[in-house]
Amino acid sequence: ELHRLLGRLTLQADDPQLLDKSLRAFREVLVRLPQDTEALAALQKIHRTRGEWKELEQVLRRQLQPTDPPLPPRERLTLALDLAEVLGQHLGSPKQAAELLEAVQAETPIVDLRVHRHLRGLYEELGDVPAAVACEERELLLTEDPVARVERAIEIARLWQTRKKDNGRAYLSYDRAVRLAPELPEGTPERAAVRRLITQALEAMSQMSAQRGKWDDVVAIGQKRLNLAVEQDEAMLAAAILVELAQVYEEKLSQPQDGFGLRIQAFELAPDLMSIDQLAEIAHKYGQWKPLADLHTQRVERALTAHEAVWEAAVIGTEDEDGLIKPLAFVVTNVGHAPGPGLEAELRGYIKHTLAPYKYPRWIEFVDALPRGPGGKLLRYKLRPQRARRRAETGHA
Repeated sequence: ELHRLLGRLTLQADDPQLLDKSLRAFREVLVRLPQDTEALAALQKIHRTRGEWKELEQVLRRQLQPTDPPLPPRERLTLALDLAEVLGQHLGSPKQAAELLEAVQAETPIVDLRVHRHLRGLYEELGDVPAAVACEERELLLTEDPVARVERAIEIARLWQTRKKDNGRAYLSYDRAVRLAPELPEGTPERAAVRRLITQALEAMSQMSAQRGKWDDVVAIGQKRLNLAVEQDEAMLAAAILVELAQVYEEKLSQPQDGFGLRIQAFELAPDLMSIDQLAEIAHKYGQWKPLADLHTQRVERALTAHEAVWEAAVIGTEDEDGLIKPLAFVVTNVGHAPGPGLEAELRGYIKHTLAPYKYPRWIEFVDALPRGPGGKLLRYKLRPQRARRRAETGHA
């Protein structure tokens, strides 16, 4: 007890000489009581403080020896983790560290998440990816937090992808991560975290599908990526995904019309990413002039309808005197706004300012109503300029 008291008095000292006295004192205790827990804990602390890893290994192994009564299982697992850290990080023996942890874990029915995490790191260091994945799988089963479960599943996928170069298993693991995504309340940090993780998984799946030439899968995954971007109001990201999918349709699936439709959506979401000039280049390359003309028509119609004097509007193309197709607008005015040359000039100037000088309608005809079918659909084919109507009715221009 005198040795124990001396050891206690000098254990907290900063003076190396006093710390040596504490070390000698507790060693004297162990000569008399080989399994004294206080003395062993003190030696463990002293050797760790001084970086004496070999001596610390010996103390920890001594602490792990069977005792009467036996150590509680969790305390024994904690000692095993400490010894594994010394072996793996300080003594360069990760294989011994892994064998130790596996042996101690096998002795107890208690499953400790810390052990599996440490084992995973050791197996990764040893290059044993299947064993590392097995530890990660056990972590996944033991994890209750929904966000952490998705993280574990993605870590497993990355192990297969980056360490084992097994894209087949990696793809299946990423797909599982997507399916594990829980439904969480909107606006919560947890929901945002899950979305980020699922976005990463889908991007990885898309890249692997592209590498294998699975273009239909790329499109299906792209639609999921697009939905996530739209849910998060990330217009620029959504537009970029649309452009990626458009390229797949155009270059890999030989469906330029579908691709051009996606480019139009990208233009409407983010004109800075997909400009009207770029659309014109693609239209020229793939012969998509009609959808481009329809886009111009819709833009003029939306711009006209946004004017306070316009109730509704429709635009068609009609020939001018030189046989060139130019826009003609049919306009139904709002209550309190009289049709006439003044309003016509105002609307032309408005379109020039809102869209571009060359996009304004060359002619504007004011009508009482636009022709619509029983379901309210605009019957565009019934829209004809007055001179065409006169020719149809009288046979003269």
